[in-house]
Amino acid sequence: MTGAVYERLDGDATLKMLDELTDLYMAIHNQPEHDFPMYSRDAFIERTMAQCQRDGFELVALRLDDRLIGFSFGLRFEAGKWWSDIEPPPAVVLEATKFAVIELDVHEDFRRRGLGKALMDQLLTDRPEPYATLAATVGGSAHAMYLRWGWRVAGRFTDGEPVMDALVTDLS
Repeated sequence: MTGAVYERLDGDATLKMLDELTDLYMAIHNQPEHDFPMYSRDAFIERTMAQCQRDGFELVALRLDDRLIGFSFGLRFEAGKWWSDIEPPPAVVLEATKFAVIELDVHEDFRRRGLGKALMDQLLTDRPEPYATLAATVGGSAHAMYLRWGWRVAGRFTDGEPVMDALVTDLS
């Protein structure tokens, strides 16, 4: 997209724009399918503030004419670490460091233009980890999108709503 600017940020820089990120997050997640406590404003702020402090945190922001229209971020899972409330993945994945994608959000006015894929590619390009993982709501449009992009199901979370799958992809 002409005029699109991608910006890579660490945790400290992300915290400085947390209000702007939160406003976009809430505009995107103000849908009936996101009517769960985990999608609330306070929950997003609390978890994002904590995640920004974690080792290997990185965010890619997407701006068009200085307007934030999307972002994606994640952090490193050290070897042996996996999501809570889920069976571990195959040993080859579990025993490797992984990059956990926590958010991929694009304003609805700019969807279906390849920007989500471009954001994900920007976030994952040149990562040192051999695998990436993320959690996606079963039956949601994002889940289907990730599967189209080549991600594969590594397990289903056993607790909580909405029902989610852990997905994984090779980065090497």
